[in-house]
Amino acid sequence: MYRFSMMAHNLRFIGWITTGFFIWSIITLNMQRLSWKDVLSSQNCSDFLNQAEPSTNGMRAAVVVTTVCNPTDLQNDLFSAYAHAASKSNCTFVVLSDMTTCAYNAASLNYTRTWRTIEYTFDQLSVAVPALSATSHSNPLWAAHTPALTLLLKEQCNAYWIVEADALFHGNMFEFFARVDSQADLLMQYKISEPSMVNIGQLHYFASSWPHGTLRPLDTAVTYKGKEHVFRISRRLLGHFDNLHRVGVLQWSEFFVPTVCELSHYTCEQLDGNITGKPFSWEQNKAVSQSQWPSLQDNLWYHPVKWTTWGQTEEHGNATAASSLRALILGHYA
Repeated sequence: MYRFSMMAHNLRFIGWITTGFFIWSIITLNMQRLSWKDVLSSQNCSDFLNQAEPSTNGMRAAVVVTTVCNPTDLQNDLFSAYAHAASKSNCTFVVLSDMTTCAYNAASLNYTRTWRTIEYTFDQLSVAVPALSATSHSNPLWAAHTPALTLLLKEQCNAYWIVEADALFHGNMFEFFARVDSQADLLMQYKISEPSMVNIGQLHYFASSWPHGTLRPLDTAVTYKGKEHVFRISRRLLGHFDNLHRVGVLQWSEFFVPTVCELSHYTCEQLDGNITGKPFSWEQNKAVSQSQWPSLQDNLWYHPVKWTTWGQTEEHGNATAASSLRALILGHYA
């Protein structure tokens, strides 16, 4: 009887050990599975701990237009209208301007600005982000936008809508922003990159300008490519990019932004494809002309829009046509 009791006890003991080993194995496998994600997020552990905290509640949102050099006459009119609309919609409006290659423009400086402008140069950013200097590309800031975007952390906002200067909404963009119901850390149109684009340091035709010897590539077999013309990023995800920059992780932002979001402890959602018209592309030969604009569908985003003055095209080369187009676009923000 004693022998059977000992056998039962031993079996229970073995069962406990087996169960414990099984649980330990699961934990270990999960740790191994997440190890590459942990590397990406280890520089900002609070981001992972606060994952359940809403990204867009409790603070004002910022609407940010990214430009190069001083604003054109047309942009001055647009930015004034945007600033006026932002004040009514409880948003912060900011112009983020790359002044690296700009000549002095007295006329632009004399324009009375009613909006906040953050200006920067390559030399200024490369002090904070030394990895910018590691590239042989002639214009690194054209390829890598995230170093400039981290300057927005000075603005006390929980979310930032990033709009390229040549992206234009056929309507009131602030009304569009107000209709978006999401607390995701990233809202962007993006997709999985082609199979040949394996490593984020080798997935662009200018990849040779981002050498692996000086920049730390993201070690992943899956990469994503996004459209940066219009997207929204949370403050905590933007802070994560700031931390990645400090440890030498920097790549082409059209791949960098969605890939880091997907591979880290952040929430990433697709920006509805039904809110973009045609064109919504990087291809410059598809740019919208002023003569096309009045007939385009309302409440959609279009890119690229390359006008610099009202009445720039031959069809709108007279004062009446230019005034009509100006009234049509700015009227949405009156």
